[in-house]
Amino acid sequence: KEAHNFLKKNNVNIIIATSEPFVLFKYADKLSREFKTPWLADYRDPWTHDNSRYNKLPFLKVVDIIFEKKYLSSTQTITTPNNFFKAKLSNLFPNKKVNVIYNGFDSSSIDKAKNIPQTSDKLTLAYIGTICDWHPIEIFLKVCEKFIKNYDNPLFVINFIGINNENKVKQLLDKKYQLLLKFVNFIPKLSNEKLVQKLAEQNVLILFNYYSNIGTKLFDYMAIKRQILFCFTEDSEAENLKKMYYNFDESLSKNKQ
Repeated sequence: KEAHNFLKKNNVNIIIATSEPFVLFKYADKLSREFKTPWLADYRDPWTHDNSRYNKLPFLKVVDIIFEKKYLSSTQTITTPNNFFKAKLSNLFPNKKVNVIYNGFDSSSIDKAKNIPQTSDKLTLAYIGTICDWHPIEIFLKVCEKFIKNYDNPLFVINFIGINNENKVKQLLDKKYQLLLKFVNFIPKLSNEKLVQKLAEQNVLILFNYYSNIGTKLFDYMAIKRQILFCFTEDSEAENLKKMYYNFDESLSKNKQ
């Protein structure tokens, strides 16, 4: 309703809808048709190509494909953050132009944080954002616990910053890795500027494998110029998690690592 009122009162050149939620594409399509204003569909995540959405109700995928094609029929162009998504979308919309606009980082935030020194009194590791089902978080924690067992008083800490399933990780620690409890901190979500400052204090930044999909945190990690611990290139347990939970068809991907 607010967008509708705004378009009634203002001259708008283009409508940009960023999803998800993908219902925004429906609204952009309706507004574009009513006001004769072109619109652009920006996919930050795949819609019907993400099979994990349909594990419990697979028939919904058929319905969503119909809606996706219907709403996107009126868009002028499509943007997405990597070539893997581009290949998928180009297959679904062969007559649409799909442009890749990579994720990046806020240079002003990086500039404000570049003189912040790393901690030197202990080894600090940090992870930010979403932990997906295929991420080998338990394998990582198992290795960390093995590490601290080798020392009487290890100067070591793991900071989880703004993660999506804090309670799940806490339960895992409490149930299986109690020795790690006093070495782990949970920090709430931060603004981008404060987040980058917090990252600058760390020695090592943890990166789980997104395979064909390039995640967003990698860009902040590289910009702040800290060591990156990548979990993992090759690991049998991580590969099993991928088979169970990574529900993307990678047949169109040029590089799965």
